[in-house]
Amino acid sequence: MRLQFLTKFLRLIAPALAAKSEGISSSDMEALEAAVVPTVGAIEAFVRAAAIELPHRQRINVVSPTVFAEDMDRFGDVFAGYEPVAVRRAALAYVRSIEGHRSGHVFVVE
Repeated sequence: MRLQFLTKFLRLIAPALAAKSEGISSSDMEALEAAVVPTVGAIEAFVRAAAIELPHRQRINVVSPTVFAEDMDRFGDVFAGYEPVAVRRAALAYVRSIEGHRSGHVFVVE
């Protein structure tokens, strides 16, 4: 029953998560609006909890870059004071998330 719920939930939120390219981990929330804080924290908590229940060595992780250097002209004012990261560095974190053996891990890209 939990697995069915988890599967339906992941299918529901996967497009939104896949479309999200910028993020900040829940431990660094000073600059974000109050509406974003619970969302980021909930995603991280969900991934950590879901990792325990996934069967057959399935894995789930979060990759959390700040802002991409390539997008600073569009989002620089929102992420003032944050060190931008290159898309290449975030891509390496995605590769570690997919190809590695960790599950329930938040890969913070700084």
